[in-house]
Amino acid sequence: MVLIAERPNTVTYQPATGYVFLDRTILYSADFFGPIYRTAHRIVAATHALVTWDSQNLQAEDLLRTADLHAVINGDPRVDMMSDRNISWSPLSVVGDGILTALTFVPVAPGASGLRQVGTLLAINLTTSMSMAVVDSLDIPPEIKGPLRLAVGLGVGIATGTVANRLFTGPTILVQRTAQLAGVQQRIAALRAEIRATTSTARLRQLNAQVDGLLAEASVLNAEIRSLRDLRPDLGVLEQNHERALRDVRNLENQMLAPGISRAQQAAIRTGQAMRDARTAVAEARRQLDGAYNEIHRLALRRPVDIGPVTAQGARYRRLVQGGVEVGGNGINQSLQARAERALELALERLGLSSQRQNIEIVFSRTATEPVTEIVNVGGRNIVRITIDYATLASRSRYRLLVITHEAAHAERWFMLVQRLGESRALEAWNRASIWGSRSYALDEILVELRARNAIRDLLNSDVIQYSEAYVRLYIYRYRTGNWRGRP
Repeated sequence: MVLIAERPNTVTYQPATGYVFLDRTILYSADFFGPIYRTAHRIVAATHALVTWDSQNLQAEDLLRTADLHAVINGDPRVDMMSDRNISWSPLSVVGDGILTALTFVPVAPGASGLRQVGTLLAINLTTSMSMAVVDSLDIPPEIKGPLRLAVGLGVGIATGTVANRLFTGPTILVQRTAQLAGVQQRIAALRAEIRATTSTARLRQLNAQVDGLLAEASVLNAEIRSLRDLRPDLGVLEQNHERALRDVRNLENQMLAPGISRAQQAAIRTGQAMRDARTAVAEARRQLDGAYNEIHRLALRRPVDIGPVTAQGARYRRLVQGGVEVGGNGINQSLQARAERALELALERLGLSSQRQNIEIVFSRTATEPVTEIVNVGGRNIVRITIDYATLASRSRYRLLVITHEAAHAERWFMLVQRLGESRALEAWNRASIWGSRSYALDEILVELRARNAIRDLLNSDVIQYSEAYVRLYIYRYRTGNWRGRP
């Protein structure tokens, strides 16, 4: 604790926690929160001054005063703890504290969230404060203690930040998608094993439908992974370099385990120049590879969406579907919803359905597993509702455009049914064609996919066209054979 001495306005020091080291650690930790504290008090004081229209309320007492408390611990008799001291409003202090406050909460590492950012900085704060308190406890000259404290604090802070960043930072987009693809492939393998062991026709139909859905999901993930990897054309070379460096280390470790190698020879290999060079090469290759993954993550969050070469009306189409993904929970949902609506506008324009836009609703749903088009009654009238899943909206732009145009072509067939049969009979025909496993369903998918592909063919690349052609061949096979388990 801090006690008032006999002489007025001076203080003597006794440890508040019982240990000087702990008091110093707490004070250094409080220094970390100083910018946040002062920024918060300035905001409160400024708000109060604006409400009361009294500039005197801008004055806020600085209760933290860590610099004075450090001086008290160091035994400086000149410290005046009895006088009030206000928080400075100098432009340099306001801007500096504001920047440091923002850096505390705004994530700067790829894949990090605000909470993870705070966790990383709290870990840095604790270890740095303790290391600086240790330096202050050393019996060394003051002119050495200051620079040493700074050097130790920076070194420990950087080391802690590196470790904490690995612990708290989430995987980058490319790593996430690769892991998702591996999971989907495992589920496909498990379902196929169950198909081989199942004799129930109804169960086989369910399993095959699940496999078809997972194969489509795997196709989307593969397309997105290729798109992400295209952002760094040298990624394959960096991965090969990392694997080669790891292989060199493993070869040296295998030499240590070879029969007839003595302990002295093992130690010579373990501490030799070749092993040091190999481990240095691994660290450098890993650093370059992590840098590439992080760059892909940053570019993926803000890159414009490319829908292919500019055609006669390409500039307009490019504007319709261009846009990146916003960072943040609801921001991502809103951006994906907007992305779906822009792609739908393009699809409707190509299909000649722009006049029917008020009768079509497109909705992004994170819980959806595949695109679905259905007829719903809203306010006493039937409208077409297209539900789009995350995998579709996160896929490459050409594939996404084809999928949404496919669903819009379903809407076109609904309007044609209404015009020819009336809404009541049209709804019956629509429901008949929506029964999965029926010839009507297969025929509808064939006609809709052909219509969608032809409407936007000049915007698609060869990969997406081949995917579309394979999709049509699959449903032609199902239509002709009635076999929904096999493939052509």
